[in-house]
Amino acid sequence: MVKAAHAYNQEQREITYAWMIRWTGGDSKDFWEENANIEKDEDLWATKMGSVYNEPGSREPQEWVIDYLLEHQFEPKIIKSQKTLRKHKTGMVKLIEHVLNTDFDHIAVDGDLEVSRSEDDITIQPFVLKPETGIVLPGIILESTESNPNQDVILYISHNGKSDILKDMDMVGEMLKEGYRVCAVDLRGIGETSPDMKNRLWDFLAGKPIFGQRVRDILATVKWLKESEIGAQNIKFWGTGTAALYGAFAGVLSNDLSAFVFEEPLLSFESVVQVKIPEYRNEVMLPGILEEFDMPQVYQALSPRPVTILNPHLGDKTFADKSDIEKTEKLVSATYNGIKKLKNWHIAKVNEQERKRIVMNILINK
Repeated sequence: MVKAAHAYNQEQREITYAWMIRWTGGDSKDFWEENANIEKDEDLWATKMGSVYNEPGSREPQEWVIDYLLEHQFEPKIIKSQKTLRKHKTGMVKLIEHVLNTDFDHIAVDGDLEVSRSEDDITIQPFVLKPETGIVLPGIILESTESNPNQDVILYISHNGKSDILKDMDMVGEMLKEGYRVCAVDLRGIGETSPDMKNRLWDFLAGKPIFGQRVRDILATVKWLKESEIGAQNIKFWGTGTAALYGAFAGVLSNDLSAFVFEEPLLSFESVVQVKIPEYRNEVMLPGILEEFDMPQVYQALSPRPVTILNPHLGDKTFADKSDIEKTEKLVSATYNGIKKLKNWHIAKVNEQERKRIVMNILINK
């Protein structure tokens, strides 16, 4: 052990020499570093200008990525009829299972309701779900103490965790008064279950993207809401950030979600490739996805169910503007229009007042 910075100073180097000499059969006592002349940087350059980027004909790494994308990217299809839509939905289920490399056919979940408590006019029912061995999903169910709840549940999932719902308690209060129950849950690696090294590399290195595991968590939560004593009959999904993407994928795999509000989701996986410096990391790393589909194809497969996308982001996490949104709008609106359900599709950049109006309109028809 050496008290030093994260580098190899002379003491560290000499210790390393001794170790290597020992295991290569030499005399490990002769490990002292001799004085040496320090080379000029220019003498060590591999190129004339010191950087391959300064050489004639050099290219940025992103240019190679874009070239690969243009050569291998899937061809989007216009879907305007019930027949082609049914075929598209079937195909998308298979493609999602392939890209996410996750088992969605054998979902079992155990759930434990904990002691409830009341605050003001809201009953808070904590619970813990176990979608598989070693994984726990903490959550809460909110309902009004004054109104009799119906069988409708709004499933809220945020990329920051369920505590984000506190920012919108004015809307949640209105939902509860209308008889809706609101379920907020932390998917694995989010909120209460977020590890200390949450920004480090994840399971995609072993071919199991965390994206797919979180989609499975949503499906497990939906299964529990319907089959447990909660007895949900109609479940609407309200997701923010990357959690909105997980919900969209889950919606393709399950018909148990009846409507969707996606706030500030990634507009498309292609937009991550197109920006110079992506801000999305391993949480959206899905090898080969752009050879198969992108988010517009996911939204097509959700039709005719109501889908609303508010304030989508580009790959650098800036807000997409009207021209950015146009590609998604054109493809998906053609599908909804073709089956005469255009009123069920909406995508826009909106202000806070408009946002709240739209969210309430979709989730509780108010």
